[in-house]
Amino acid sequence: MNSKPLLDVQNLVTEFGSIKDPLRVVNGISFSIYEGETIGLVGESGSGKSVTCLSAMNLLPTARVSGSVRWKSESVLDAPRHRHQSWMGKEMAMIFQSPQASFNPVFTIGYQFIETIQAHHRVSKPVAKQMAIELLKQVNIPDPELRMSDYPHQFSLGMCQRMMIALTLSMSPSLLIADEPTASLDVTIQAQVMALIEDIKQTHPLSVLLISHDLGLVAQYCDRVMVMYLGDIVESGPTVDVFQNPQHPYTISLLQSIPSTNPHHRVRPVPIMGDIPSPKHRPSGCPFNPRCPLKTSRCVSERPSITTEQHRHHVACFESALYQG
Repeated sequence: MNSKPLLDVQNLVTEFGSIKDPLRVVNGISFSIYEGETIGLVGESGSGKSVTCLSAMNLLPTARVSGSVRWKSESVLDAPRHRHQSWMGKEMAMIFQSPQASFNPVFTIGYQFIETIQAHHRVSKPVAKQMAIELLKQVNIPDPELRMSDYPHQFSLGMCQRMMIALTLSMSPSLLIADEPTASLDVTIQAQVMALIEDIKQTHPLSVLLISHDLGLVAQYCDRVMVMYLGDIVESGPTVDVFQNPQHPYTISLLQSIPSTNPHHRVRPVPIMGDIPSPKHRPSGCPFNPRCPLKTSRCVSERPSITTEQHRHHVACFESALYQG
């Protein structure tokens, strides 16, 4: 694996609202993504997962984003507009959890595929059309030549998601950010979508950042995992290490809230007590301390930090034996 990351994020802070009364959604986090790996980003709704990715891509014009974001050693946040536009889609691409909303409803699928392909590849319209048909075949859309004339609403959610992945990958990005790509799909289609991404990784030099609530999905497909809570990364490391030996009380709570799938070892899921606070009312110290059964006075007064070395298991919790702050 390349020793230099594709995407290197250091001390990323994202705020909305006025400077005098800011709403901090991402709270100074750091992480790196390397060539060929799949990383999971997990946490409850409101943890800041999607905002983190949009901030790293510099796609939040109404937010104040600070820190360092480097794509292949070049600054993303300070890049000229034309340079930034050259990265989006062709270098870094994002697929969303609402695939039908990602397509323009008034244009046919064929028109949108051809327009996108021609925007990123210097090919004629007939060549772009043939490329589009081949892409639809790759994602198992029946009768792609005929369905090029159909509109997004004429496809199922699963088909739209597969087409969105195909359209995104037609640009040959190095990094695919998948924001809950299987959230609205049934289990069978979920497996097909993830298998499609895995198949593409075998033939293209592709890294994936998978945002998901589904810890089982992350356990199956991700090399590393980052656990996010209220704008902070509270635990990170190799997926096997984090899931088999969770160190942060929040990670433990997430795993305990999953129903058991083992018919011989039934364990009642334990819900996480309380609700995630609003970023407007961020607790002092550790962000999880209002809901944590292990909190001490130090947890209320100090914020634990987390280190970021690749392939290491790290945790932002004073009570963990792995804590290195």
